[in-house]
Amino acid sequence: MSTTHGAVRVLGFSAIALLVSACASTPSVEPASERLGMAKSALEQARVSDADDLVPALYRQARSKIERAEQAIRDDNGLIGERLAHEATLDARLARLQADRIEQQQLLAEIEAAIEALEQELAPRG
Repeated sequence: MSTTHGAVRVLGFSAIALLVSACASTPSVEPASERLGMAKSALEQARVSDADDLVPALYRQARSKIERAEQAIRDDNGLIGERLAHEATLDARLARLQADRIEQQQLLAEIEAAIEALEQELAPRG
């Protein structure tokens, strides 16, 4: 009886180990979908910052990676979808930051021009 009990125990442990290893190796679509949501949100933030106009190549690159991530997820390739979505998030954030920098440089140039104009108005005329 103890030999049968031991065999059942070994078989049970083997089944658990097999189940755990199968779960560990199965790509999960949920994290890829979550990353995809983050990427879309980052792309929208970049669009609001006018990145589509100010840094269009980087904006299009992020959008393209989102489209490729969506396709990978539809094809049940969650790991590639997750990686592409992560890259798209980083590209979109970079596009937003670069667009913000360009707008700040333009604003700074306008302020400097206004200061110069005021200085010329206030300069003593001789």
